[in-house]
Amino acid sequence: MRSLSPFPPFLTFLLAFFCLALTFSKESSEALGSSPSTGESASHCEGRSSRLAECTRPAGQDRKPLPVPVQAPQAVDFVLDSEQAGPGEQRAEPVLAGRSQRSTVAMDSGDTASTAGEAFALLPTLGVARARRFQQLATEQEDPPAQSGPGQEGQTDEKTDLDRVEEEIVVRGDHIPTQVTVAKGVMDISEIPQTVNVISLQRIEDQNLTALRDVMEQTTGATVVPADGAGMNTYYFSRGYFIDTILLDGLPEADTIGSGYSTAFDTGIYERVEVLKGPSGLYVGAGEPGALLSLVRKRARPQGAVNGTFVGGSWNQYRAQVDITGSLNDSGRIRGRMVAVYDEGDSFRDVVEHERAQVYGILEFDLTSRTTLSTSTTHQDIDSVMDYGLPALADGTLLDVSRSTFIGTDWNQLDPRMSDFFVGLEHEFSDGGSLRLAGRLFDRTIFGSGAFSRSAVDPITGDVSLQTLGFDSERDGAAFDAYYSKPFQFAGLDHNLVLGADYRRSEDESVFRIGAPLTQNVFDPDNALPEQSLDFEFPLSPSETDQSGIYSQARIGLPGSLDLVLGGRVSWWNTENFDANTGVVSSENEIDGEFTPYAAVIWNGMAGHTLYASYAEIFSPQDSLTIDNERLPPRTGGQYEIGLKGEYLGGSLISHFAVFRIEDNNRAVPDPSSPPGLGAALPAGEVVSDGFEIELRGRLLPRLTLTAGYAYTDTEYEEAPVDQQGEPFSTFTPRHNFNLWASYQLSAPVDIGFGLRSVSSFYSQRGTVRFEADGYTTVQARVGYAFNERLNLSLIGNNLLDERYYEKVEAATRQNYFGAPRSLSLVLRVGL
Repeated sequence: MRSLSPFPPFLTFLLAFFCLALTFSKESSEALGSSPSTGESASHCEGRSSRLAECTRPAGQDRKPLPVPVQAPQAVDFVLDSEQAGPGEQRAEPVLAGRSQRSTVAMDSGDTASTAGEAFALLPTLGVARARRFQQLATEQEDPPAQSGPGQEGQTDEKTDLDRVEEEIVVRGDHIPTQVTVAKGVMDISEIPQTVNVISLQRIEDQNLTALRDVMEQTTGATVVPADGAGMNTYYFSRGYFIDTILLDGLPEADTIGSGYSTAFDTGIYERVEVLKGPSGLYVGAGEPGALLSLVRKRARPQGAVNGTFVGGSWNQYRAQVDITGSLNDSGRIRGRMVAVYDEGDSFRDVVEHERAQVYGILEFDLTSRTTLSTSTTHQDIDSVMDYGLPALADGTLLDVSRSTFIGTDWNQLDPRMSDFFVGLEHEFSDGGSLRLAGRLFDRTIFGSGAFSRSAVDPITGDVSLQTLGFDSERDGAAFDAYYSKPFQFAGLDHNLVLGADYRRSEDESVFRIGAPLTQNVFDPDNALPEQSLDFEFPLSPSETDQSGIYSQARIGLPGSLDLVLGGRVSWWNTENFDANTGVVSSENEIDGEFTPYAAVIWNGMAGHTLYASYAEIFSPQDSLTIDNERLPPRTGGQYEIGLKGEYLGGSLISHFAVFRIEDNNRAVPDPSSPPGLGAALPAGEVVSDGFEIELRGRLLPRLTLTAGYAYTDTEYEEAPVDQQGEPFSTFTPRHNFNLWASYQLSAPVDIGFGLRSVSSFYSQRGTVRFEADGYTTVQARVGYAFNERLNLSLIGNNLLDERYYEKVEAATRQNYFGAPRSLSLVLRVGL
């Protein structure tokens, strides 16, 4: 494997700049050790996705309580998260119980404060143990107590009170995210009338989930389908459908061909991963109806912090991650963050290995007390080995060989490179409205070459034919989004209106090269086959896709604790395919003014519970042609979902139950009147996906936190050709899917974790031949020891019972993969 190319010069400079700025910045040292003194201009605004507030104090002004309107919940509880705390404890985060109501909290003008969804951005600034004191402050009277002199009645010595609370024992617990940004702006999960799953930073760290595929395996109801043994190309499915709708910091990835490479960024840059189940056409336009995947990257924080993670594990796995954040000037109005990751290792498969380097940097500027400009860049460079899986027998029999078996050559390679640039502007109006403008430019390049099986296994000799192949693929794109959100009152009730517009564009180009075939034996593979000259070259048709839309959503408060949500989007879509030799447009698919509606009703009449019913429509263009050479209309239909969300034990335990039905109409089916070879289609197909999901997460006992989720999914062809009628549509989606992760604090320095992942059987149908994989259950565990608040060591085991199973089956030629055997990882986390 060749060495990774150096990072681009501007990224190297940015990394050096961050280190120097954080080392010598006076604000950085103050954030680590003390508070700004009276008379200094200070700002501690941080991490505000869309809610900004006045949080600065003019030089020389005394520190006085400042009434700041926030969305204070009826009840507030906290769990702890490790982002700003030491490795052995966690940052305090709010858990909201019941419906939010307007309130006023007395805060010092030098503290972070913001409205609505980001009111609790103050909590990381206060620190872990001080959160309980803030809970008390947040639930006191609306008007702050009068300021009194020393020794006078009514005096509030906040610093003394908060410091006193720090003496309480901090119990390690899983972060319980209750707010997400997947639906335009910061919202409580209980306010979104669809299923929402969240994997938090704490969960990512506890289980050492370094790749997005690891995260998705822990997501209730998600199906992970690898397409490459090195883990660089993976697809995700929900409710039987491919997840092709991907957001990165709220902007579409513009990847409608495949999520495999576009989501391959290392998880070291993510604050959390959000999954919105069902169609998401209202927010992003065209897409499959299974789910929307939202990747939320880390934001800069004003408190100086340096955190390091070092991992060693089975199959020579080594990983180092450094995360640096803090203020870059004395006022705190300029903040930065840098995350650098290096990850390398072999695999349980012979020959397969990877080397990954990634750097992410973000700068945030408070242009005013209500306006923040942010800009970030991410670059990732990967060298890996192309592995297209095992073949099988022509009758559907899967190979019973060693899990280390690799079908290919030692000169196989797969090298994706990804760069991303983001800029965003957020403004909070004094009337409670907010405006967000954001744009992204991205570039994805993939180079691959090697050999893979192209035939079924000879049942007598065990030989297979190998195809030698090389390819270069490139995708460039851009995405822009702007929306305005405005809460208002009418007839004594609360309402909210969102208006927005977006645009995205992508350009794709690929070239393939073919060489002479080779032969390999699956029972005794010779991977040192001679490298072939890839002489025959042919390009695929380049393509360009543009999509734009305008959207609106109104949340209307009704009497009787009801909310009515109405929304709609008008989309314009255009795809052009070009002749690879002449550059002339060879085909085009244009859709103008497609309307996608959305409707939901939410009832909050039960204390601590939210009952909802929603309808989200499908918008998915098709490329198939009719017998008259006309493009088929987009697929139609929608998802019907009824759900109940609840909060218990003061909000520390959260549940969600949902029943859904997806009706997918106008699907392309072969036209029986079409002449042989023409391949004409009719929009007559219909697929139905039914099921339910249930999830419970939070702190069950003071020392015990858990996340448990079960999903039942049944997909079926309702209208299709005779040989498909009544058959499962998504055969690789297990009907039963169960996940569990629990953490328990044994004593002050020791905590343990235990997890299960269990799926039922699944299969792939190729004509009359079925390739079937048995269901399986894997067991995970973790033991952690906190030497102190800055140093934590943990041992993590996966598939501890060494279950032998196929995680994917597809065809006789290739793409059948064993799951990973038992593995161990030792993780050291250091905070400075």
